[in-house]
Order: sequence, then structure tokens, then C-alpha cells
Amino acid sequence: MKQKNWKHAVALGLALAIVLSAGILNSGNWLHANEDETVAQEAPATEAPATEGVPEETQATQPAVQGNTVTEQIVLEETKPAETTAPTVAQEETKPVETTAPTVAQEETKPVETTAPTVAQEETKPAETTAATEETTAPTEETTAPTEETTVPTEETQPILEAAELPLTVTLVDTEGNPVGDGTWITTVNFAKGSTTATIAAPKVAGYIAPEAISVERTAETTELTATAVYEAEPETFTITVKIENAEQGEVKVNGEKIGDGFTQEMQEGETFTFTAQAAENSRMTVTGAHLKDKEVPGEYIVESNVDSTVTITFKAKTPEELVAEALDPNRSVSIAVHKDADILYEGDQVTLEAILSGYDNVNYTLQWRYSLDDQTWQDCPGQTGATMTITMDSTNYKYYWNVLVTITGLKEPAAEQPAAE
Repeated sequence: MKQKNWKHAVALGLALAIVLSAGILNSGNWLHANEDETVAQEAPATEAPATEGVPEETQATQPAVQGNTVTEQIVLEETKPAETTAPTVAQEETKPVETTAPTVAQEETKPVETTAPTVAQEETKPAETTAATEETTAPTEETTAPTEETTVPTEETQPILEAAELPLTVTLVDTEGNPVGDGTWITTVNFAKGSTTATIAAPKVAGYIAPEAISVERTAETTELTATAVYEAEPETFTITVKIENAEQGEVKVNGEKIGDGFTQEMQEGETFTFTAQAAENSRMTVTGAHLKDKEVPGEYIVESNVDSTVTITFKAKTPEELVAEALDPNRSVSIAVHKDADILYEGDQVTLEAILSGYDNVNYTLQWRYSLDDQTWQDCPGQTGATMTITMDSTNYKYYWNVLVTITGLKEPAAEQPAAE
């Protein structure tokens, strides 16, 4: 309804209130007063809702339904809306309805201050007031379902135990159940206030490994305690003695620390230990009672033994022969080249013999040419000590065997470093 028509309808309603009270207003005149608003409903006419409990003056002004026409209620005097006896459905807050007609599907019901009907609608369309109220009176079973009890019974509270010192008897046994030491240990255990458990250290027994701790528990009735401690037998031990001879000619280390003339190592069955041994320059080393841990890592040795044993490490300076032998190339060789002018030699022809050496670069040596008549007994050629020797062939020497003797005199001194050119 537009605002101007609303005002027109209200004014007309005030003018016709007396006529309504006399009961002579017919439906045709009412429709004429509201010709600007369509209020006709096509719903079939039903009985008007009951007005039980509503004052008589209010009943006289209830809207009447005639045919397909719905009339509005016109009230001249301000009257307090009566509480309806019909229950309301689908409300978030259930408050008593203060209008003279039941209201359906309201979120919050408040008294209407105007003379317009108070039917809750999302759109401003007149609601059918002739609908039966059976649905609104349906019992709300889901909302009244009994709830399960969630009360959890509380446990009985135990009294707090006082601090106490209780006697303890411990049975000492090995892993096979045999008595260990004295077999029994008597002591006391202190419990803190409120504590039901306590631990104490187990006594030490020679030849056995004691358990980490003994744990005991008490209750309010406990007056003395008992427990069993199980001991493991210590593995057998043995001693490894390491002797070092001529320690100044080398170095021995265990766990990265240098050892002097020798040491001892306590070991248990199945244990091993390793050490490194390295001879000094121009010295040699021998090791007995141990073996290389890894052949790819020279100098690292391992000791594996379950009995008392001795390891001997001997360092010794190398002899000149040993030093020379190390300096020589194991693939060294000596060969003789023959230089002559013709394949066939005659008396007076000359032949030059040349000694070719390989693998002698690190040592000093001398040469001596020799001859032999039978290839067994050799004679020196006087004055022939060079790399080459020239022979003049004659009727005697053409039958000789010739060779060169190489004599090593020592290691070649390393060449002095030349100062860098400025």
C-alpha cells in the first residue's frame, strides 16, 4: 500500500468506526474505501480463529471474512493487546504475543502500535487469517528430548602419603640366579611426601657389573620393602704389553698420542685396539705380535688377542746397502752396444764397446771393462773405466769375451737448490 492511500484508509476508518459499532457497514462499502489496495485472497473461507479470552469490546472489532474479501481491524481507542493462547512456532525467542490474533514464524514478537494487522511476513503481503492453527499447536518433540546424563563419577581421593624411611632387603643374584657377594643387602629407602616410588644405587660387587638402580614402590600399608638386583659377570681381562726399541728412530701413536718407550693396554675378551707406527727417514721398522689393520693403509696396526701378550716394535737405522737398494730401480739394466765399421773384421780393425745403464740415476757408481777366455774367469782391462772402450783387433783378442762391471759406491747427493734468478 502506498503511503498516501494508507493515510486515506485510516481517515476513512475513523469516520466509519461509529457505523461499524452500529453493525450497518457492509462489505461493499469496505471495498470501496480500499479501492487503491488489492486485498482479495483466493483461499477458501474458513472459520475465524477462536476469540476465547479476548475482551468483548475487542471482539466487536475483529475483522470479518466475507466471500474473497478480507477486512482490516479499525480500533478507535488504544487497547492493550491480549495474549494469545495459541503457541508460536519457529521462534528464536518465545515471548507472549501481544496482538489480538496469533502470529506465525516470528523471530521476536513485539506489540504492534498501529491499527494494521500484525502478521509476520518477509514480503508485505497479507497473510491468511482464516488458516487453521493445527500446525502451530503441534508438540515440539525434538526440543523436549531428554538429554543423556554426562556426570562422570569421581574417583575416591587417596590420602597423601607422608615422607617415610622404610627398611629394604635386596637379594643379590647373577643372571643365572646364583647368589652374588653376600647374597643379601639390607638398607633403608627414603620416600618424599606424596611419593609412592623411589630408587637407590645398587651396591658394587667385585667381578660383577651392578644394575643401574633398584626401584621400589610403597602403599599406605607398606612397612618394609624387598627387591632383587641382578648382576652381570665382568668379562675376563688381559694385558697387552707394547715394547718399543730404538724409539728415537721412529714414532708410535695410540689414539693420536705419541708413545715413548712402551705402554700396556688392558683389554677385555673380544676387544681390539689399534696403533700407528712409522720409522724415521733412513730407518726401518719391524713389528711382531700385531698385524696391519688394512694393507692399503701402511703403518696402521691392530692387536687381536684374548690372552696376555707382547707386541714388539723395533726401529733401526738402515745400512748403506739398504739405502742403496731402496734407491735403485728394481727394473734397472746394463747393456753393451758394439760399434764397428764393417760386419767382417780383420786384424787391425777397431771396435768400440759402449755401456748403457738404466735405473742408476740415484746412486754413484764406477765402471770397469773386463775380458775372459772362457766366459767364466774375468780379467780387468787396465785403465778401461769409462762408458766406452775401443779395441784394436789382433790374432789374440778376437777370441775374448768382453763385459763391464758396475760398482755402486753410495747414494747420490741430492742436487743443491739453485737460488732463484733475480
